[in-house]
Amino acid sequence: MTRFVSAIVLGFLLAWGAAHAMFLQWWTLVPWGLVGVALGYRATRGRAMIAGALYGFVLCFMFTLLGYGGAAPAMRQVPFFTVFGLIGALCGLLLALLGTLEYQRFIFRMR
Repeated sequence: MTRFVSAIVLGFLLAWGAAHAMFLQWWTLVPWGLVGVALGYRATRGRAMIAGALYGFVLCFMFTLLGYGGAAPAMRQVPFFTVFGLIGALCGLLLALLGTLEYQRFIFRMR
């Protein structure tokens, strides 16, 4: 349960930080990816998938919502933000699975 709460909190904090940063470069994605991989490390596949999907969704949804500065009300853009969040959920899921695989490879080498 703490892994899921951590995924949501980390996703929100990283989204807030990136939305309020003065500049965004490609390297902004590095901490996002590292956190996604770390969520899957030492987790079962099922928990890694859920935590990664939660993290990716919250990160992308909140990043687009917090960074929105358009003329139309933000509520009208929620469907677009949700699609972005679903894409982020897929990416987060894949990153967490990568973390799980790396941990399994590490354990295999230790034997």
